[in-house]
Amino acid sequence: MMTSTVPVWQSETSKVQKRGHHVIVDGVCIAAGAAMSSWLTFGFSLVNTQSSWNWRLPWYVDGLER
Repeated sequence: MMTSTVPVWQSETSKVQKRGHHVIVDGVCIAAGAAMSSWLTFGFSLVNTQSSWNWRLPWYVDGLER
């Protein structure tokens, strides 16, 4: 929900001279966060272990970011 509402809100409330910059930076941060999360989850999926920490650790990292 935040990825669809924040850029629209920013474009409505930003000054005309900074509007495009704010929306582009927001989009880059959203894309970088999604890529980092995907690579982190993929990396931990390759770990061979008997415990379940390889899927829990990315979930905890996501919780720390919020």
